[in-house]
Amino acid sequence: MTDRTRALPADAPEFTLDEVLSIKHPDPAAWSPDGAWLAWRWDDGGLVHLWAARVDGGRPVQVSRGETSVSSFQWGPDGRLAFAQGGDIWIAAPGDEPTQLTRGGGTDAMPTWSPSGQQLAFARDGTLWIHDLGTACVSVLPLPGKIVSGYGDTTSIRWSPSGARLAVRILDGSQRDLVVLTADGTALWRTETPDNEVAFAWVDDRRLHYTAIDPSSRVRVHRLIDVETGAEEELAREESERGLKGELPPVVHPAGAGIAYVLTPGNWPHLFYRDLSTGELRQLTDGECDDTGHAGDSYAFSPDGARIVYSSNRDTDLNQRRLWLVDVASGESTLLTPGPGTDSCAAWSPDGRFIAYVHCGPYESPDIWVVDPTSGERRQISHSMPETLTPEKITLPTHITYPSEDGLSVHADLFLPKGFDPERRYPAIVWVHGGMARQMRYGWHPMRSYAMFYSFHQYLLHRGYVILSVDYRGSIGYGREYEEATYLSMCQDDLADVVAGARYLESLGYVDPESIAVYGLSYGGYLTLGALTKYPEVFALGINIAGIWDYEQYNQSREEVSPGSRWHGLARLGGPKGEHNAEAWYQASPRNFVQQMTRPLLNLMGTADEAVDYAQIDSIIRDCVEHGKDFAVAYYPGESHMFTWRKTWEDAFPRIERAFQRYLKVPPSERPPAMI
Repeated sequence: MTDRTRALPADAPEFTLDEVLSIKHPDPAAWSPDGAWLAWRWDDGGLVHLWAARVDGGRPVQVSRGETSVSSFQWGPDGRLAFAQGGDIWIAAPGDEPTQLTRGGGTDAMPTWSPSGQQLAFARDGTLWIHDLGTACVSVLPLPGKIVSGYGDTTSIRWSPSGARLAVRILDGSQRDLVVLTADGTALWRTETPDNEVAFAWVDDRRLHYTAIDPSSRVRVHRLIDVETGAEEELAREESERGLKGELPPVVHPAGAGIAYVLTPGNWPHLFYRDLSTGELRQLTDGECDDTGHAGDSYAFSPDGARIVYSSNRDTDLNQRRLWLVDVASGESTLLTPGPGTDSCAAWSPDGRFIAYVHCGPYESPDIWVVDPTSGERRQISHSMPETLTPEKITLPTHITYPSEDGLSVHADLFLPKGFDPERRYPAIVWVHGGMARQMRYGWHPMRSYAMFYSFHQYLLHRGYVILSVDYRGSIGYGREYEEATYLSMCQDDLADVVAGARYLESLGYVDPESIAVYGLSYGGYLTLGALTKYPEVFALGINIAGIWDYEQYNQSREEVSPGSRWHGLARLGGPKGEHNAEAWYQASPRNFVQQMTRPLLNLMGTADEAVDYAQIDSIIRDCVEHGKDFAVAYYPGESHMFTWRKTWEDAFPRIERAFQRYLKVPPSERPPAMI
């Protein structure tokens, strides 16, 4: 234990479930063109509104209105915001009443201003529409497919710097491509390969940079295309037989002089810079550290292009992140933010005076902050936690490692319950994150899904549970070898890491070895299902939230629901099922081991889950009924993968807590004979 370990005293004030569900969750902020305002989407119990705040002070103001959520927004050149809400496009300046621009019947999305501010492009039911704000004329530009968002780069419509052209990401059948057309709809260029174009950005009016990943998710290529001549150049290439996870999109130099990339030629992801005039590709950062924050993080050039701000765990604990500045010419990095916790999603103000970012830490849930890159002075812009959540209620974790079955050191965070007494024996919970390419943090997580569970765990610590949060192999932040160590062993070696976590807890004199539960979300739910079926005597209870039961069924559904999308999980299994990897595919489905299951299983899932097919629940029910297994299911009509609405969590969290109470806080002989 380090001196950061802190079990709250028995008389510490309560951390309530109302407080868990009162925390708001902001998205990263965007700067107004004059650098005076920041705008962001702010989730309050599932209702997401657009907010803005002046950087020089004052309370945030709500820009959008009503009872529907804002899905996307963009600042216009004149300082107004265009945003998609309730399937329509609205325009408003901070402090003004919004004006409804379209009535698209619930399908309008992705508003994108032209550089002049005279036109607004948007998607309507996958088609491209242009609204001229001066004449009020609306035109529809022909596309060979439907507009579709991409992983890590949700902007699917981009104007060229002059506004003469647009680049658009489309889905044509099962093929995801880029098309370039003039503002009047004349087609100029299109990618026509089996690759999935995952990110793109204009360098100048003729040249477009784009990133493509092959159908196997093993090769990612960064290219530059001259859309007038068709001349194409490969600027960088990444390859991995074990699969390439989605990476942060490349960033174009403000003057178009070069491209910044995150590449992983060795064991760690670092920043690189390709000079477009000389063709030189230079490595800017190095060391045994991860120079990315998390999925959805961003790095950015200063307005003059001289520096890049990025998030990294260099010179700190591997489960934390600080902001750093790297000089593009010299490659010298300097620390910008002190921590502790995670700082990420950085964006320079247009005048270069400030950097906006998301900060969360051991006592703070995610919020928008700004920092002066010269003085280092920081200021909080948004305030998402209720004032009642003071440090006296919050437990700090200890980052530990323990050996897995094959000797690999597994990373995890250990939390001790309120009023901890080393002479007592406590029930324990092993928490398994999703992803798989995720990492839990020292303190709150910048991603809403894991921030919510971190809050819930703080609540559970007040109710007498030891908690172990496991970063099993496959997690990011510990190097490529750790991340890719699930190759041909999904739901095997990573699952062994989770089970080894239970063994570690059993070795602690203050944990009751007969009262350990496992639960998780998404891939964490998947490993929970694997734990109960493959290691039936280790855990007293398993709780699966939207996990995969039948991997072949999931893969087929993914291809049907998200055609053309790529996921490195398929490569981790060795590609499509064949003789060479049949055993890996067999081991990847917990349902193949349902006969071995002996402990109760609680399942929770939304019927509108966009990431995992809801039919997984049907398969769980069918197989458990057929084999006489103890299970229960709670399904939520219309809910998403990571449940959206506060009312859903008001049911789900107490349901989870009741299961822990019934199976962990009483001796095995007194536990109920069935979940229902």
